[in-house]
Amino acid sequence: MTIGLEVPMRRLLAFTILAFFVVQCGTQVPVDRKVKKTELIKGKEKAVYVDDKAERVRSTLIYTITSKEHYDILQIKIREEFKVPEFIMREDIAKKYIVEKKQSTVAHNPIGELTGSIFALGTIEAWCLAEWMATVLPGKQKDIYLTKCKERYLGTKKKYTEEERIKEVIRATGNYKVKYEDKFISGTLIKYKFIVNENQSKEFNISSSPKGSPCKNKAIKENNCGKQYLINMWDLVDNYNGIYGLENINYPITVMVTFGDQNKKIKLSEDEIKKSLKYALKTYEEEEKATKEEIRIAKEKEIEKQKAESKENEPVPAWNGTAFFVSSEGHVITNNHVIEQAGITKFDTKCDEIKLFLDNDPNGSAAIIISQDRQNDLALLKVSKKINSFAKFRNQDAKLGEKIIVMGYPFGKSISSKIKLNQGNVSSLSGLGDEFTRMQIDAALQPGNSGGPIYDEYGNVIGVAVAKANIFFFLQAFGTLPENMNFGIKTSVVKTFLESNSIKPVLSNSKRKLSSEDIANKGILQTVYLECLIGKKKLAKIDKELEKLEKNN
Repeated sequence: MTIGLEVPMRRLLAFTILAFFVVQCGTQVPVDRKVKKTELIKGKEKAVYVDDKAERVRSTLIYTITSKEHYDILQIKIREEFKVPEFIMREDIAKKYIVEKKQSTVAHNPIGELTGSIFALGTIEAWCLAEWMATVLPGKQKDIYLTKCKERYLGTKKKYTEEERIKEVIRATGNYKVKYEDKFISGTLIKYKFIVNENQSKEFNISSSPKGSPCKNKAIKENNCGKQYLINMWDLVDNYNGIYGLENINYPITVMVTFGDQNKKIKLSEDEIKKSLKYALKTYEEEEKATKEEIRIAKEKEIEKQKAESKENEPVPAWNGTAFFVSSEGHVITNNHVIEQAGITKFDTKCDEIKLFLDNDPNGSAAIIISQDRQNDLALLKVSKKINSFAKFRNQDAKLGEKIIVMGYPFGKSISSKIKLNQGNVSSLSGLGDEFTRMQIDAALQPGNSGGPIYDEYGNVIGVAVAKANIFFFLQAFGTLPENMNFGIKTSVVKTFLESNSIKPVLSNSKRKLSSEDIANKGILQTVYLECLIGKKKLAKIDKELEKLEKNN
């Protein structure tokens, strides 16, 4: 019994040792590992001149005159002298040497774990060969499989170096060299001004030229190189002329040129500016001639433009109406729609000019607009002359059924230039829709009667003719045409309007009846024909807008 148990126990022990070997050798392969090495190498010493530590010793302004076809150019340049120090410098090199080694753990299958541990001891190639032989199986690819095999067991290695150069100043030698530089700083201006009798004029800026070649010669007077600052001698003469004139020039002309803290006096002789002066004088003459011609042409164009605008804006009779005097100072009452086109609010439609004509006055008088009451359709005008006869208002409003006389110019002067009279009665003490600022009359009113006075039988004004019934409205609403249905504005409304404009209406309570002839004679002296004049362009604009309104309605 004892011997029978010893054999299985030995086998179990051997299997346990083999399994431990597989686990330990199959799963633990060397992991990532990096090795770094840095080596510093000292550079060689070298003597160099350092510009950024240079010291400016002095600046010299030099100039020359270059001849052109019609005028000369004054070329100015700044030569700066620098003291450049010598230093010993050393260039150090820091070198880094880095090695990176990478290996992966085995991750395949249980058999691979076992065999991988065995072949990892040095026989990996045999295992990879076995893997390659397995490519005969479906779905295997030899190249991919062998690559994976190498990644698992061989790992990767990287080698590279880094270099970093550092320049280090060790010490100054005490030696110097002289360096000339043509100074040109962007944004820095060179200026000049004239000096006459020790008095200095205002400064002028000098433009710079982008052209110029490097200066090789160390000589201060080397001119044809570097950046140039140029003065057009013609411009110089022109600036001089603007200050002192060219009639009596005192030669030489002294020019003070300034750059930073540097000043240089340049004296220009008569010979040096003769050609430029001659060209300038000739140019002045040509410019003056050209200017006069331009002015003449411009004036002609302006006159033609004004004529065209004047013709385009020439006021022409647009519409007409009636008005009447209400004070000895020349104040006139009319309807607002007589001096302004009602219904258009987009732009100004008022008369550009207003003329008033009495019955026997062919010349008329100009009137101006003082005030407007668009709601009640009233307007206050004024002429600049004294008036002998003007309307007086009755203290009380009209009475129903009383007789009235209307004076005015129906249809303007298209029928005749004489004033016209219509008689009737007060038909109602309100207008359409019970409008109590109006009254209804049966006296005939036509276009052109608007703004005329309505007299009672005593010659007192009891209203202002304003409108006749709209036949189209009544035809559409009631299927019939209105007869003798016209309207006037009550005197109480007119009196309030006058008082609001600081005009005290003259009242009359006369109870003496007058004949129609007497009232007509009074009306002839008080009633005027009103003509509204509007510029052609503006009138065309009004007509166009009225057409739009008519289409929309």
